[in-house]
Amino acid sequence: MTPKGILTRILDGVRVPAKEGCRGVWIVSLVWLGAMEMEVEKEQTEGADEGVELGVEKKVRVKVLLFARARELAGGSEFDLSVADGSTTADCVAELTTRFAALEVMRESIVVALNFNYITDPVEVKDGDELAIIPPISGG
Repeated sequence: MTPKGILTRILDGVRVPAKEGCRGVWIVSLVWLGAMEMEVEKEQTEGADEGVELGVEKKVRVKVLLFARARELAGGSEFDLSVADGSTTADCVAELTTRFAALEVMRESIVVALNFNYITDPVEVKDGDELAIIPPISGG
């Protein structure tokens, strides 16, 4: 052991002080910790596409608007939906019917609009898109 006073330890050439009596627990400076976090982050993202961390699924947020009977069945007119990057409008509708099972009864008869455009085929959604769910409406 070192004499009384501040204990030190050499880590990769950086002297890291620790208080006396720590018994092996080293108090590392915040600057050193920050540098280590940056190194770990760099290693995790190395080789990943466009800065996506390895092992972390990228999500996109879609604003969902529900009208008429769909609004009543879901209990609200507007929801934020988080889906995996690359998801389609069909995936979003499937997620909504999972979240709000009552919507399943009208799933085959709804009209879907993405960013104010009616769509009939599944389209990939992007972060910040607005998806409107419009059920059949009757009236006179």
